[in-house]
Amino acid sequence: MSFPDTEDASASAAAEAAISSPHLLNALRMLEESTWALDPHPSAPTASSIQALGYDLPWHLVALFCRVHSLPRSLTLLHELARNNDWVMFLYESDLQQCPAETVLDIVGGYFTEVPLQNHLQILANSIAAQEQGQGRREERGPRSRAKVDDPSVPADAIGFLERSRFSGTSMGLGLLGHALLHRKARLAVVASAFGDVTLLQCMTVWLTVNAERLQENQVPEAVGPLPSPAASPGEVAAQITNLCRKRHAFSLVLRALQIFDPDNPLIDFVCFHRAFVQCRFKSCREHLRRFVGRRQESGTSCALDFSPHVERLSEDMVWYLLDGFARSRMMLLSVLDEAGFSPRFSLLFSAYRLIQQTGLDVDFRVPSTELLQLLISKKMFSEARDWARQSGVAGDTVVFEEVTGMIVEFRQGAWWNVLGERVQLWHKCFGAFMRQSPPMGSANFFLDISAKLEPDLFAREQLVLLSIARELLLIQPAQAELDKRLFHMVWRSSCICRTIQCC
Repeated sequence: MSFPDTEDASASAAAEAAISSPHLLNALRMLEESTWALDPHPSAPTASSIQALGYDLPWHLVALFCRVHSLPRSLTLLHELARNNDWVMFLYESDLQQCPAETVLDIVGGYFTEVPLQNHLQILANSIAAQEQGQGRREERGPRSRAKVDDPSVPADAIGFLERSRFSGTSMGLGLLGHALLHRKARLAVVASAFGDVTLLQCMTVWLTVNAERLQENQVPEAVGPLPSPAASPGEVAAQITNLCRKRHAFSLVLRALQIFDPDNPLIDFVCFHRAFVQCRFKSCREHLRRFVGRRQESGTSCALDFSPHVERLSEDMVWYLLDGFARSRMMLLSVLDEAGFSPRFSLLFSAYRLIQQTGLDVDFRVPSTELLQLLISKKMFSEARDWARQSGVAGDTVVFEEVTGMIVEFRQGAWWNVLGERVQLWHKCFGAFMRQSPPMGSANFFLDISAKLEPDLFAREQLVLLSIARELLLIQPAQAELDKRLFHMVWRSSCICRTIQCC
């Protein structure tokens, strides 16, 4: 058996010569068959196959043969493992043979028969491909960019930098922050906090910026970062913290920054609450939120990130985000906010959400209080409407007026309207409702209006009842300088009717 001499040829020429050589292909085929004929072969489900594959095993000899003679990789074993859905051995062997991610994707899509397993392996292969692309981008940047960041010859020595700054008279704290951004050294921001020319807020911003970049696995760091502003905006820091908690769930990073630069800030408890809620640890989130509400009452202006208005706005924005993003746990979240006394606004939202759930109304819980009240009235849920008006602080006088008006309209459409005794009982029932739930002056005006509008259809005794009710309600009011002329006329008529009926 002879082999072509490709030692001095280029890689492409060697590969072309190898793939066109029938002798090499025949040798590879016989090597594969002899390796597969081993009893048991590596893909067999026996005790020997459970052992880790080493570089001295037969299939590594096949891979080495292909690599030495510039042949394409032998995928026979990988194909067989994929057909058997042996994903553990498949991943191990593909890593041992250093198969590219594209080859792994092709085999996974073409040979695995279990669809769930195939989907999981495709996700894994895509992740490997993304990592390879990220490494390729780093290599394309060349040695110059890597030297600026990773080369220890660049002055990353903080002590040497401070010595030069001391002799040059430049701001040491601000220079250290720029040095920290340049070399991506977060600990330099901690050192800079000891100098008076920078604030703790600036140091925390740089520390978070540097460490947040490390969370991005495939991001290539820039060589030079922007220097921090002499007056760092608390709103920007709050937005940075919100972004880290929302999109990256980097709660540990935010907590560490606050504990280093602002350990007395009540925001620490709120971030712990946010993390516990996302992790469905509802008992812990109740405790953290209760502690946050208690500490914010005691917090002064000594914090690096002042509570009002930045932390207050940040906490409310995060709560709204949780309400929108975790609809299934919305009731639990609103209950926790109400129990802790987080905000009267969210306590009212909890009452609205619970009321909507109990009544089955098809309306969003963020609807204004007046609209929810009108919706309850339109559904004739007067008891719920009165409770909601009392909780929300909305004027509930319209509830009893709508209720009494509905009672009168419904009774008038019935068969008992022409019975005087039943109608008198209706007026007394309306009077009882007004006495419990409405101001006397408005109630008196209501009965006077009813008496005026229905005067042609009312009996004299019935008019007497209505006017007497109005007078009774007026007597409840404190003494006034003078009565309205209309009320005085109606009361005078009531007295006349009383005398007429007594004479009869």
